[in-house]
Amino acid sequence: MQTVSRARSVTIGVVALSALVILTACSAEQLRDIEGANVKEHLDDATNDALSAANIELDGDLACRADVADDSTVTGSCSGIDTDGVDVGSVLVGSIAFDDANCDGHLTVTWDDESVLEDPHYSCFNDS
Repeated sequence: MQTVSRARSVTIGVVALSALVILTACSAEQLRDIEGANVKEHLDDATNDALSAANIELDGDLACRADVADDSTVTGSCSGIDTDGVDVGSVLVGSIAFDDANCDGHLTVTWDDESVLEDPHYSCFNDS
């Protein structure tokens, strides 16, 4: 039993060490790409949540993108249409702090060019 526990501990340690090596081996550009993908995913979720809360049903998926610039500026947007063919979208402008994985910005979600959500203190990585 102790052997299994020790083997599990060693395996967990090796996995954690490997993750640390991979993260520290990332270039600044790779890190921006990784965080950009995280922002894109959260922006897609936030846009869908805001539209759903406003009883707006999408026709298909949103097309989202997010970029993290060299100066840590974050920009992102999503676009799509609702089931009535009306344009929906979102825009995010903010900044990211890589040292503490914090990302804050101003998020606007629109339907037919009307604001559905305006959040000047949006946390890009908020899972709630």
